[in-house]
Amino acid sequence: MKKIFLYSIMIIIIFVLSITMGYQIQKYRHKESNIDISAKDNNVIQELSSKTVNSSEEKISPNASFTVKKYYKECGHATEEDMELPKELINLSKEEVKEIYKDWVIQELETNEIVLFKEEDGICDKHYILKEKDGFIAIYLLNNNGEETLKEITAISTQYLPESDLNKVKEGIKAYGQEELNSIIEDFE
Repeated sequence: MKKIFLYSIMIIIIFVLSITMGYQIQKYRHKESNIDISAKDNNVIQELSSKTVNSSEEKISPNASFTVKKYYKECGHATEEDMELPKELINLSKEEVKEIYKDWVIQELETNEIVLFKEEDGICDKHYILKEKDGFIAIYLLNNNGEETLKEITAISTQYLPESDLNKVKEGIKAYGQEELNSIIEDFE
């Protein structure tokens, strides 16, 4: 019984000594790592302070969303497109982004979101015209000058269209947007 008591006291003493030594070692290391601030160190401190200020300036995140909105004066339509953030904008400040897009209205400019707006002359790129080409209905895209660019020739033959529909196709059927275009094409199928 006395042996157990002596062993217990020895373990407690070793435990207390270990804690005390650990505390003293930690205290000594902490003193060594402290920087002694003196007049010659002021330049270093000022330099570190200025770097801290500069690094706190908000930069554009590589994961920022990038949205471009346009309003077309001639057709009166507005478009909105979510795009991939241009690589050259990553890590730029807000002021640098403003300088790059000075011809745009910046509706939102945060580290994680950029929204640009611009008014354009002409019409948007969602104007189509359906016409007959080589016996089939063809889809043309209209540009700002009203010029037609062939987008696609469908498999819909004009040979079996009623006379009224054939006349409309020969004159050209205008459509705005993919939904209206699809609807018109479905009516001919």
